[in-house]
Amino acid sequence: MPWKMIFFLVIMLLVVLFIVFNLNNSSDISFGFRSYEDVPIFLSLFIAFAAGALVSIPMVLLGKRKKNPEKRVKKEKKRTKAEAAEAGEANGENETF
Repeated sequence: MPWKMIFFLVIMLLVVLFIVFNLNNSSDISFGFRSYEDVPIFLSLFIAFAAGALVSIPMVLLGKRKKNPEKRVKKEKKRTKAEAAEAGEANGENETF
């Protein structure tokens, strides 16, 4: 069995156990202008996790975009060196006598 799948199943089991043990635990949540009463703890934690994931997605995508120009510069340098070497061979500069 793949280790990623086993790890995923263990994590899912822990999440389900957390939900089952906290079904009776509830709290009041106030946003200042609106108050919600008897909200289950697992639901408030899940909403906080989802909000954090949504906030982090743009940062991850922007981080990948910043790394790409560095890779492009390296590729362009390699391509330029290769073109210069080919041009040198075409002109006969690399011949040995």
